[in-house]
Amino acid sequence: NSLRMADNSGLQYRVGMLSDVHLHTQNSYYSDSFTDFDNALRFFNAANVAFTCTCGDITENGIEAEFARYQEIVAANPASPVYTTTGNHDATQSGINEAIWKQYTGYGLVYEVSKTVNGQTDHFQTARPTSTSSWECLPGTLQRLTLQQT
Repeated sequence: NSLRMADNSGLQYRVGMLSDVHLHTQNSYYSDSFTDFDNALRFFNAANVAFTCTCGDITENGIEAEFARYQEIVAANPASPVYTTTGNHDATQSGINEAIWKQYTGYGLVYEVSKTVNGQTDHFQTARPTSTSSWECLPGTLQRLTLQQT
């Protein structure tokens, strides 16, 4: 299969969207997740996206080794920034370790990613944890990562 971008030359910007990457260091069944994530970022970078948003679950088990692989793959694809919201798989039984999250993503826990251009705000992901295994979508009332027009 081959991927291609639609001709959207009239748009103000392009965004790469991913969900449920599930980088997994403990099971060979998921070993392609590293290659798949890297290939997706390379594709988006070649398409000149303004940024890529991953909508949670960047890890399978919320452990530091998986976050380290996320950071490694993002760093290897520096053409456009990558932002991610937290997902239930990014937590362990005791919740999301905010210090590890910040160390490997570069910012605190994020529940919404939005971008405003010419007064128009686009919301790409809005969710919050209700427990370590349950999330709900809601209006943008929690911590936000707001991207400025460049």
